[in-house]
Amino acid sequence: MWSDSIVGFGMYHYKYASGREGDWFIAGFSPRKQNLTLYIMAGFDQYDELLQRLGKHKTGSLVCISSNLPTSIL
Repeated sequence: MWSDSIVGFGMYHYKYASGREGDWFIAGFSPRKQNLTLYIMAGFDQYDELLQRLGKHKTGSLVCISSNLPTSIL
């Protein structure tokens, strides 16, 4: 658990040019009231291909993918 509502898998260490750094997960999910949110770190080979196959979704600035119907991603 990475917070009270996010389940994360793996570990990713990041460091910004400003010197700020921290740890985050590689992939995770959070069941929200209105949708299921997936968190996926960008940068792997099949990233764009998998997003195209995902179905109806919207993405955020932190590679956050929200789907209104969890069954749409199965």
